[in-house]
Amino acid sequence: MLWRVEADAGDMRIVPDGVMDLMWSGGRFLFAGADTTAMISSSETGGVTWGLRLSPGQAHVLLDIPARELADQRFDLSDLISVPAPLIDAAHGDPGAALEALLVTFWEKTPPQPAALRLAASLDGAARQGVTVSGMAERHGLSERGLRRVCDRVFGYGPKTLGSIDSSTPFISSVRAPRSARPPRWPGTWTNVI
Repeated sequence: MLWRVEADAGDMRIVPDGVMDLMWSGGRFLFAGADTTAMISSSETGGVTWGLRLSPGQAHVLLDIPARELADQRFDLSDLISVPAPLIDAAHGDPGAALEALLVTFWEKTPPQPAALRLAASLDGAARQGVTVSGMAERHGLSERGLRRVCDRVFGYGPKTLGSIDSSTPFISSVRAPRSARPPRWPGTWTNVI
């Protein structure tokens, strides 16, 4: 999902939402690992950040880096993977289209791993349904320890944390709602573009 936020004055609290993002901000591509706790982000008033929310498991497959190593961090994307110069140039004019083109470019260079992506989507779905850790392990033919290893690698944290974060999804959606639909004390103007 493509999103955009325009910063108001002051700091903005970013709460865990169970996803990782490719972003364009301050004239560069960034990568946001999965958040395990709320973070504070500072930005100039009027500063715009564009982002592309990755589906469960995508970041691990695309970057070939365990998500645990990326958790609670922001990186210049070029520190993790080569970013084609034409896409950097294109992002100055149309950040949303450049982010989508960047994702397509990465997929074209990545060996397909449909089983890994299906497993990630299934685990995420089970967590959103409130399935217990033991139930998730049993449903996926894993031991609880094996489930923990898979979740660390794919999501950046264990299944219990994933379930806790996924259960807050309705709140996250309200935070990202248009300004008119949320209390005035929440900073920034969020727009889900797609």
